[in-house]
Amino acid sequence: MALTNIYKGIAFPFGASASSLPAAAVDDALIKDTLTQLVITGNGERVMRPELGSGAYSYVFESNDDLMAAAIRVAIANVIAKYEPRVIVQRIDVEKDTSDGKYQDTVVVTISYVVIATQQPDSVTVALTADQGVV
Repeated sequence: MALTNIYKGIAFPFGASASSLPAAAVDDALIKDTLTQLVITGNGERVMRPELGSGAYSYVFESNDDLMAAAIRVAIANVIAKYEPRVIVQRIDVEKDTSDGKYQDTVVVTISYVVIATQQPDSVTVALTADQGVV
């Protein structure tokens, strides 16, 4: 039986709820939102926390090789270890997809993890496209 409402916070992307307050997220949704934010946040993007973020967007235009994937995995693993104590990362998969006609380069990151409080496995997938991030 899964526990509910262990974690409470503001949903991502930020928006208003029916009561005009910020939309809320709880438990698994909040953890997924937080992991997504850690992946898409660039190094130095947060004024008071310049070390927050993986800087993964900086790799979108890099060569599609094992070195690029390893660099992204290390950057993401480090930021999660530092800022997300609610999960244990099991695996980080990085794939580069150039087949989409709309985007020149897309890096797809899938993070598989276990929620410590519930011991439930889960995953989140984030697609980083060239037109979204600051390179």
